[in-house]
Amino acid sequence: MDSTINGKEAVSMRFSPQMLISYTFPTLPEETYTVTWIIEGKKETEAYTCGDMPTHAKPTKAADLLFYYTFKGWTPTVEKVTEDAEYTAIFNKNLYPVSPFYPKPIAPITPVAPTEPANRGEIAHAIHVFCEDVAK
Repeated sequence: MDSTINGKEAVSMRFSPQMLISYTFPTLPEETYTVTWIIEGKKETEAYTCGDMPTHAKPTKAADLLFYYTFKGWTPTVEKVTEDAEYTAIFNKNLYPVSPFYPKPIAPITPVAPTEPANRGEIAHAIHVFCEDVAK
């Protein structure tokens, strides 16, 4: 005769009206596995229960003078846990579009219309004097 005792699976056998023997099965621990995340050579480990889907925050990689990096995914593809697993972060290498000194493209600059100098005569005289000095 199968039944439950305190919510646990049990097997009972009656040998006589006065003799009933019941056995409660012990709760077995859930199988856990180690998932290792490898990001730029550094390892992070986490424990997961069998059947869980492992997750990790989106990793980042520091930029250098010519390139910035964007996260592409994990290799191999992340799957439900059935055994110990290792996943390595893969990054796309992107050349800076404008300059190595700017991690993001610069917003276009709106040109400003030139204005008439207030002291036009003084500027013209200074240029004339400069040109005479250079010609000497």
